[in-house]
Amino acid sequence: MRSRLQGLLGFGLLLSLGLAQPVNAATIVPGQSTVDGQTLGQWSNDWFKWALSYGPGPFSDTDGSRANINQAGPVFYLAGTGAGAGPVTRNITVTDDKLIYFPLINWLVANGPDAGFPDTKTEAIALATNTINPANLFATIDGTPVANLASHREDSGSLFTLTMVNNNDFGFPAGTYTDAYEDGYWLMVNPLSAGQHTLHFGGTGTPFNAGAFQVDPFAIDVTVNLNVVAAPGGGTAAPLPAGLFCGLACLVPALGLRRKFCKK
Repeated sequence: MRSRLQGLLGFGLLLSLGLAQPVNAATIVPGQSTVDGQTLGQWSNDWFKWALSYGPGPFSDTDGSRANINQAGPVFYLAGTGAGAGPVTRNITVTDDKLIYFPLINWLVANGPDAGFPDTKTEAIALATNTINPANLFATIDGTPVANLASHREDSGSLFTLTMVNNNDFGFPAGTYTDAYEDGYWLMVNPLSAGQHTLHFGGTGTPFNAGAFQVDPFAIDVTVNLNVVAAPGGGTAAPLPAGLFCGLACLVPALGLRRKFCKK
C-alpha cells in the first residue's frame, strides 16, 4: 500500500483582512534555517516520526489530551486534523523553553510513488506545488497574523525512514518505510513567554488532478489554547534572535496517508 500525507493547519481572519500588524519577526524562525543542528526540513521529518509514533495519534485528538505524548527535546510539535474534521480547539500545556513547530499544509509520500511519478520525492514536490497556494494559508499568534508565509516552504532534502505503529491516525499498515519524503509549509516559533497564548492556524488546498488520483479541495481550522509554564529549574528562556538561526544555517485536509497516499 502506498501513502500520501497532506498536513494542514488553520489560520485566522485578521491575516486576510489586514487588520493587525504582523507578528514580531523575532517570534518566528526564518524559513530554511538551521535549529539545534538540523534544518527545518529535517525537523519536519522528525515531526512525522512523532506524529506516527502512537495511535490513536495527534491528528484525531479533539481536545489536546494526547498532545504531550512522546514529546522530547528542544522542539514541541503541534498537529493539524484529519480530513473533514472541521474546526478543532485543543488545550495544551508546554514549557517556556520549547520551540514550537507545526505544518500549515504538507504532503508526505512513502511506500513507493503513484503511477505517473518516478519516485516519492518527485510526487511529494508535485503535490505541494500544485495543491498549496501560500495565499490560502494563514496563521495567527494571540490574534496577530504571521507575515510572509510563502517563505516557509520546507522539504525533507533526502529520503528518510519512517516507522508507523498500529492504529495510527493515517490508517496505514504498521511497519517501516525507507522512502518517505515530505514537502510543504511549516512554522517554527521561538519559545513563548509563560502565560496563556492562542495559536490559530489552517488553510485551504487547491484541487489537483494527479493522473492516478484526484486531490479534492480541503480545509483545516485548528485553534490551540497554549498554557505556557516555566520550565523546571529555571525561568523563561530567552528566544534566540532570528538572525542567529540564519547565521547558523546560512494538518490534513489534514492528514491522510494515501494507502500509498496520505493527506492531513
